[in-house]
Amino acid sequence: MENGIKKLNDVIEYIEKNIREEITCSELAKITVLSEYEFRRIFSFLVGIPLGEYIRKRRLSLAAEELKSGKYSVSEIATRYGYDEFSSFTRAFKEMFGVSPSEAKQEKVKLELLTKPRFTLSVQAGMVMSYTEEELPEFTIKGVCGESQLSDTCCCESVWQRYEKKEQKIESDDNVIYAAYVNGERNVLCYIGMKTSTKDTEEGCLQIDGGKWLCFDLSVSASEKEINDFYERIIFSFLPSSIYEKDDNRPNVEVFGQDEYFIIMIPVRAK
Repeated sequence: MENGIKKLNDVIEYIEKNIREEITCSELAKITVLSEYEFRRIFSFLVGIPLGEYIRKRRLSLAAEELKSGKYSVSEIATRYGYDEFSSFTRAFKEMFGVSPSEAKQEKVKLELLTKPRFTLSVQAGMVMSYTEEELPEFTIKGVCGESQLSDTCCCESVWQRYEKKEQKIESDDNVIYAAYVNGERNVLCYIGMKTSTKDTEEGCLQIDGGKWLCFDLSVSASEKEINDFYERIIFSFLPSSIYEKDDNRPNVEVFGQDEYFIIMIPVRAK
């Protein structure tokens, strides 16, 4: 747990040092040695806002400080913080602070800035986590695939929207939906559809090796915050004290059933 907290603080410092550059989720996930999907879930839970929103608000907060200092003009600051168009910067600034950049330069205008967080270790009582173990053969998820956007409110939100809009949703006979989350070159790749034992290399298909899985049951009505919290407990509390470690050769899988059940499947191997 302590090592995990240090890595999260390292992520915050990395963002600060590179705040005026393009920052990818894959870069940040590597620092924590988590999958991008787990990293985004845990970051959102601990910071209270999604990763993309945090980066955007930190950029605008630092831009606002520089505006107040008078060191740079509004157009210079817009360019420094990656806005190609002055109008885009002005719109984003006003959306966050309620005033335009020019108005923000006035002495009596107060701005609510987002400061960088610092994570500290707190000792908590042991927790009870219920799960089942399953040894599964190789299987395929067949459906739609897409890359999660950093601007998504929750990870892979845009891919789920594509799946919901699909005229003929690819589901199993019992209406169980499977979703797998794989690290792409720059972001998370999300596969959503049915589970099949037939190998398939078509677009939207993902073959997953056989092995042991730990299956955690959650309520289908669990909020995004509760799901993110659950991932944080699995990765930082449960697994470090377990006889298992995460198998990074296989992705996390989430299962959504018609009887309103929701299962998080974590691939593991013996330590």
